[in-house]
Formats: sequence, structure tokens, C-alpha cells
Amino acid sequence: MACCTDTTSRIVVRLNLDEVLLDYDYSKITCGREINGNSRLKKYLTGKPIKSIVAASFSQIGAALRFDEDEQFLAWLEWDALQNAILQYTGIESDRYSDRYKLAAIIHEKNFIEIRQIILPLGASAINRVTLT
Repeated sequence: MACCTDTTSRIVVRLNLDEVLLDYDYSKITCGREINGNSRLKKYLTGKPIKSIVAASFSQIGAALRFDEDEQFLAWLEWDALQNAILQYTGIESDRYSDRYKLAAIIHEKNFIEIRQIILPLGASAINRVTLT
């Protein structure tokens, strides 16, 4: 699958009050079509504490889920968005394209925390630096 440069995305992450991932909604418009999140990745990560999600490498997750080539790139975009939303929520600095990730809101409700983020497209030079493993 060829990489596209029009990968504007959004992610909404829901955590319980113990900071365990309850759910997330990831979607983007790329190459002129909408793509929703990878259900296998979402199922794998749901129920995990955010500390373990941030500590996991994509290569570990990819080995566990055995993505094919097409799935791998799209799953990486989704995983990267989730990781960066969590990193911004926790205040942990990230050197991975930090100007692309725009935290829109953190909402604390009675039973959950919601993180909303938009992700700007990768620049042409940034696509060449992306490592999927």
C-alpha cells in the first residue's frame, strides 16, 4: 500500500478513573476515503492500563496480531495516535512529530476521562522518517 500524505485524523480516548483504556474511536480521511480504527488493535488494547500501552512497542503489538502489509501501516497510524493522546494526557514529552498532535480536550466525568485529539497530516519529509517497527 502506498503511503498518502492526506492523513488528517482524530481520536477520542476513554479511560476509567484508574486510567485503564475503556474504548477509543479513531478515524481519518486518507487517499480520499474514510478509514475507521482497526478492530483487532482496539480489542487487543482495550482493558490495558495506559502505562502498559505507552510502554509497548508497535513491533510487539504487530507480532502478537500478525498484521499483513496493508493493515500494518494503518494500524501503526492508529497506535501512534493513541500513544500520543495518552502521552499528552499524562504530560510525558514525545519527540515524534509533536507539532502534528493537537490536544483538543480532556474531559473528566464522574465515571470516565475522555481525551480528544486531532492529528495533522504527515509532511512529505516526515513520511520518509516513519519506522513501522
